Amino acid sequence: MNHDVRTMRCCAAVAALALLAAGASFGACQGDPGATGPGGSKGDPGQAGDKGQPGTKGDPGSQGDKGEPGAKGEPGAQGPQGDKGEPGANGEPGAKGEPGSQGVPGPEGATGTEGAPGKEGSAGKDGAPGTSTGMLTVLVLDADTHAPIAGADVVTNPAGGSGKTDATGKAVFTLPIGAYVVTAWSPKVVVAAGAVAPSDQPASAASDATSLVAGGSVTVKVELARLNKQVLNLVSIHKAGTAIYKDESCIACHSDMKGFATKDPAKPYWHALETHGGLGCTAQCHKATEVNPGGWSSSSGPTLRKQTDVTTCTSCHKKYPAVFP
Repeated sequence: MNHDVRTMRCCAAVAALALLAAGASFGACQGDPGATGPGGSKGDPGQAGDKGQPGTKGDPGSQGDKGEPGAKGEPGAQGPQGDKGEPGANGEPGAKGEPGSQGVPGPEGATGTEGAPGKEGSAGKDGAPGTSTGMLTVLVLDADTHAPIAGADVVTNPAGGSGKTDATGKAVFTLPIGAYVVTAWSPKVVVAAGAVAPSDQPASAASDATSLVAGGSVTVKVELARLNKQVLNLVSIHKAGTAIYKDESCIACHSDMKGFATKDPAKPYWHALETHGGLGCTAQCHKATEVNPGGWSSSSGPTLRKQTDVTTCTSCHKKYPAVFP
């Protein structure tokens, strides 16, 4: 049936073309058009044509508007810690601030409860070793004149201390603790060649036993009987104006007296004073002596008095009495 339809359409087309050609030849006698005939039925669609060649690439379009920013993403995971940087240089010290005012003392708090006793502490370190020595002072005197003897030899028993006495008749030793006996000796005094002088015979004596304690100080006195009063004529050697009456004879028995001491260490004996020590024994001070062989004041031995010439004293001490009552 489709074939017939196509045939009919083809014939119609040919007739139309013929009518068009006739109209061109007989235009002067063209009649009014006829009424439009009913439309023909729709023909079948033609076969699809071959695919055309692709067109040339068009120009790029203009840039579109900027889109809205996207939503904030989630924070990323924390990265590993970086290496420590070098320390910065010290800054300059700031100026010292003004001291703040003293605050008001707060109220006294309540007494706290007594705490439990603490643990016993560890034992302390051992203390330093204690002193195991003491000081022994030896004082050597003449048994008759009680003058300190300088240059006397001193030795201790047990051994440990030995030496000679100084101008004050003293020798000082630091010794281990214990009991000691001190022995001292010095030449005896004799009259020889018109003078009182040391002899070649020693006078010696020993002390009683003395205990020396740690850190303690003990003084031991030793007296030496250097004068043989049975032989030595005390009256003759103290007679002014004789050859034997001179400073050397005085010092042989009495020493230079500078070693004498008073009970008050702050007040030296007058022989130790600088001015007195420079005076001679017989020339300035003891120009004459009075000797009483029987002694005064019930003394059993020879006694000397008025030993000092007061005119020497008054040369300095203007208020010193020139005449005794």
